[in-house]
Amino acid sequence: MHATPDLPPPDYDQLKLLLDGSESMSVGEAMGAFVAVHSMPSPIPAARWLPVVLRERGPADVPKTTLSALLDLYQIVGAQLEDDGMVVPEADDPRAVKAFCTGYAAILGLDTSWIAAPKLAEFHVTMQALGDETVFSHPELETREKRAWLADARRDLGKLLEDVYFVNRGRRPGSAQPIPLKVERNAPCPCGSGRKFKKCCGAA
Repeated sequence: MHATPDLPPPDYDQLKLLLDGSESMSVGEAMGAFVAVHSMPSPIPAARWLPVVLRERGPADVPKTTLSALLDLYQIVGAQLEDDGMVVPEADDPRAVKAFCTGYAAILGLDTSWIAAPKLAEFHVTMQALGDETVFSHPELETREKRAWLADARRDLGKLLEDVYFVNRGRRPGSAQPIPLKVERNAPCPCGSGRKFKKCCGAA
């Protein structure tokens, strides 16, 4: 399993300005959100997931350099999944796991059609429980058993996410070459603005 990919300091500085956990997701929540976006069975365009990460703000409300840093993180997470394996927080850091799962579960809300199968429905419950223990769905368990269940779920999170990625994408994370990160200047901007990349985020 792998932790947060390294980012160049200027990009990370921009992300810290944007991903503060109040007006937008935190960095940890965004990491979970991006793993979820890359794990979906059908592509989710940036125009749909950006308002979730930015908490209803649009690309026009964010400085271009900051938005570019966010898209860089999105691409880095996707490349790491393709090339190196699953991106997950450390199991012994419950706060990091909670943030990650909160972001992941938020993206799940954009497309719940594929989680109807019993195994995947239980996966959805697990992600919700790790993100918010108040929605824990095992009321028959005693408090001590709940704590043990949650600890086991945090420990097994990486394997669980890999299984879902495999079901939806048809291959294990890290089993394919990374997708090229370069966006052609005349291609539509990945932020979903409808403008060409060179006249939008590529002009930053």
